[in-house]
Amino acid sequence: MKHLWFILLLFSIVSLEALAQSRTLTGTVTDSADEPIIGANVVVSGTTIGTVTDIDGKYSLVVPQDAKQLVISFIGFQSVTFPIEASNVIDATLKAGVDLTEVLVVGYGTQQKRDITGSVANLSIEDLQTVPVTSIEQGLQGRIAGVDILQNSGTPGSAINVRIRGGTSILGDNQPLYIVDGVPITTGNPSGLDDILSGQEIDATADINANEIESITVLKDAAAAALYGSRAANGVVIINTKRGQQGKTKFNFNAYRGFQQDMNRLEFLSGPEHLRISDIALQPYGLTVADLLGQSAVESYGGIFDEESGTWDYSNVVTTDWQEEVLRTAPISNYEFSAKGGSENTRFYTGFSMFDQEGIVIGSSYKRFNGRFNLDHQASEKLSLSLSLGLSRSENERIVSDNTIYSPFANSIALPTFVPAYDDDGNFGPTLGAYDNPLAIAEYDQQLSVQHRMLGNIAATYQIAPNLSFTTRWSADMLFLKEDFFWNPLVGQAVGTDGEANTSTAILTKYVNENTLNFNTAIGDNQKFDALLGFSWEDNHTERSTLQATGFPNVEFTTINAATNYTDGFSSYTDYGIVSYFSRFNYSINNKYRASFSLRLDGSSRFGENNRYALFPAGSLGWTVSDEPFLANSNTISNVNLRLSYGLTGNQSIGNFASRGLYAAGRNYAGSAGTAPEQLGNPDLTWEETAQFNAGLDLAFFKGRVALTADYYIKTTTELLLPRPISGTTGFTQIQQNVGEIENKGIEFLLTTYNITNGGEGFNWNTNFNLGYNKPVVKALNNDEPLFYGLGGDSNAFIVGEVPAALYGFESTGIFQSEEEIAGSPQADTAVPGDLIFTDVDGDGAITGNDKKVIGSPWPNVFGGITNTFSFKGFELSAFFSYSFGNDLYWLQSIYATDFGPFDAQLAKMANYWTPENPNTDVPQPFAFGDHTRQGSHMVFDASYIRLKNLTLAYNFSSNLTQKLGLEKIRLYAQGQNLMTSTDYPGLDPEANSGGADGTNRGYDFYAYPQARTITFGVNLGF
Repeated sequence: MKHLWFILLLFSIVSLEALAQSRTLTGTVTDSADEPIIGANVVVSGTTIGTVTDIDGKYSLVVPQDAKQLVISFIGFQSVTFPIEASNVIDATLKAGVDLTEVLVVGYGTQQKRDITGSVANLSIEDLQTVPVTSIEQGLQGRIAGVDILQNSGTPGSAINVRIRGGTSILGDNQPLYIVDGVPITTGNPSGLDDILSGQEIDATADINANEIESITVLKDAAAAALYGSRAANGVVIINTKRGQQGKTKFNFNAYRGFQQDMNRLEFLSGPEHLRISDIALQPYGLTVADLLGQSAVESYGGIFDEESGTWDYSNVVTTDWQEEVLRTAPISNYEFSAKGGSENTRFYTGFSMFDQEGIVIGSSYKRFNGRFNLDHQASEKLSLSLSLGLSRSENERIVSDNTIYSPFANSIALPTFVPAYDDDGNFGPTLGAYDNPLAIAEYDQQLSVQHRMLGNIAATYQIAPNLSFTTRWSADMLFLKEDFFWNPLVGQAVGTDGEANTSTAILTKYVNENTLNFNTAIGDNQKFDALLGFSWEDNHTERSTLQATGFPNVEFTTINAATNYTDGFSSYTDYGIVSYFSRFNYSINNKYRASFSLRLDGSSRFGENNRYALFPAGSLGWTVSDEPFLANSNTISNVNLRLSYGLTGNQSIGNFASRGLYAAGRNYAGSAGTAPEQLGNPDLTWEETAQFNAGLDLAFFKGRVALTADYYIKTTTELLLPRPISGTTGFTQIQQNVGEIENKGIEFLLTTYNITNGGEGFNWNTNFNLGYNKPVVKALNNDEPLFYGLGGDSNAFIVGEVPAALYGFESTGIFQSEEEIAGSPQADTAVPGDLIFTDVDGDGAITGNDKKVIGSPWPNVFGGITNTFSFKGFELSAFFSYSFGNDLYWLQSIYATDFGPFDAQLAKMANYWTPENPNTDVPQPFAFGDHTRQGSHMVFDASYIRLKNLTLAYNFSSNLTQKLGLEKIRLYAQGQNLMTSTDYPGLDPEANSGGADGTNRGYDFYAYPQARTITFGVNLGF
């Protein structure tokens, strides 16, 4: 703590004047057509001293007297490095193409792209500036090879699945580590009430405003990520926010507003059709719909009973379009204002924004407020200081959704169409069976989550010698979440309780201190060496409390204090810590032969005393073949770079006390408080360990106008943290141990082409295409015994030799067409023509639970995206497609939507049921309670898709006009998100994943909240 106050004191008392002499450089930056480049970066090599060009492509930069080189760069152009000599004027002409000298942020530092020997990818932040996304992950989807991102549902602010080169764990965390301005931030789901909300998790990364981001780098292989050790098995996403620049203060205002609509709707049988087919399905049992629902109920729907014929006339029955009632056109808007500037020694950036999104399902919304202040100060020629501070507040109306029947949306696609929305008096219509009127649920129930967050750090760098510096950074991530839910006694899960309220608070705090010593030197004229030594500690605290109560005097009282019965409560406090020592060494010869080695020693309080520390080494080699004499003068080949790496990373996301024997309170007896053993300890518990081999190739042709990056990897995770069954005589049934292995193999491609380059206001066209292929497999489990999870307890299976979370169920091979086909089959005693055929896997002559098998894979074979960007004069058009091929989706809603019964809405296709006259159909005969409701392959569908994820049309006004208006930039734009989707999946959305971010549940759709199509219009002003 003394160090923290010392650094704060330095910020208060240091002089704002530079101690070293300086000089001013000026110049103009243009493209090959002699048009000015606005916003080009002009930086003194090896420092943070820099500026950007103005609307005329001009710059002015004060540099130290001993500055040696100036680097001028701009996205989509090749950087140029100039020696700083006698002249104070340096002009530059940049050529279009891939920039191999681009500087990327890597672990605890930066490197030029051509010097990187691991697998590292970066995202052009311009791709995110105008896209209406609520989290960083949404913006990354489809844009980086090997990063598989699945938006589980369209719930505003909900969690998103991110898998970098596949999942590495079963019960541990599979999400990557996020580093924001050097801070390893809190991620995941802080909610204490998700069991109530049925899997609709919230996302801690949604607090970060994408418009505040300067750069995003993804570390994919072990050589790139191993410096983060025990938390890097799932890859690392490094995010740097925007910072100030020397020069006059520049202001920026960005705003967009638009609307969202549902992309797709299900087709259901009309009210009359549904009742008629349900009667047919009940005939074998001698029943009618009226026998199940009651004659008065059917008459209230419009049914008329004919006494003479003894039949029902359903022609007057209503048909309610429940999706139309529940889905809406919802507004979305974002307003952002920022300013940046500074002097030679002090630079600042500050920004404020408000994001407001109503959900397309009534009753849902998400609103977020962000503020950011970043400060950099050169206190002296040796001491530099920095401050990064981000504040946010989010308000989330979280309706129940996915995996539940107590949801407005679930009821809108489950409640039969023959049930009216309103009665004759204008009140909400009736309920049916387990389902309530979705309009009443949305109206009566209340769910609000409010989250506050502070994410910040202060850092100081001292230049001990010209080639030796020391940096210390103190960081804090503080998150406070308050959730209040009230279930109305008139509908849903609180019926019969006089109302139910749930309240929860969560306080998560993370404190981090990192200290690094950086050394770099040149050895002769052709060798370079740099080294990093570091020490860090991290402390994490979590406090939670929840309280549940029932019995309220009326629905006007919704807070806990008004309840008569406190039915449940819980509070906890827990923490864990990590201590780390790390180092990295980079060495190069002639700037074409490179080697990099890193080593990290981590100690975690989560593990047993016998294995508390673990070592994570990594090494990589690189060779720039194009610098060899036989290629150096090639007019075709611009770059050939080979990369090879191997390393170890870890995963310690297992809970804070998994290694310890625990006692639990609350084991009371005869009115006396008591404790009892709760968990058997294992002092040998240790990290899950991931070993990764990577071979990469970087190619560039025609002076960088065509560039290809390809990687092949093998990623093997061992020592999986899983419960192992033990004899009950111990007093326990299981113990946590390191057992099991998962392997991921894959290839990745990134192709960038500058197809037409005319510069300036001419016609330009460039393309970016990426593809990832990953093949996961479970290699070992405890005694190779399968593990089952998912909906129903076994929709997802972990079986040796199969993909993780494989889809599991009965295999259906068609429909019985005749009695002869049925005879001798395992279903001979129960089936009739028109029934589904199921495979007798174990050959025992009967269809039982033992006949379930793997029936699909939730993992795509290939995934990625393609972006085409066109510009002409002031116009820009960008089209981004994301795609996923080869993955399956378990449409578990169809268990009920295809049962021919009267209690659930039936899909329109059920009218095309099997009859002897209509044998060529995949819909069985109408037979209530039949075998077709088995959870099986007839409910698994190919979820491959290609989607126009984003289309943006923009116009940049000419500098002549903006100057007359006293502005530097005027940009108008319109954009569409999720405009078109091509897929064979019959459900609402092929991206659905009702299992949330849980690593054990993937690939099933059970009443998933759909994604929205979004249209927005915006303006960006610079002045």
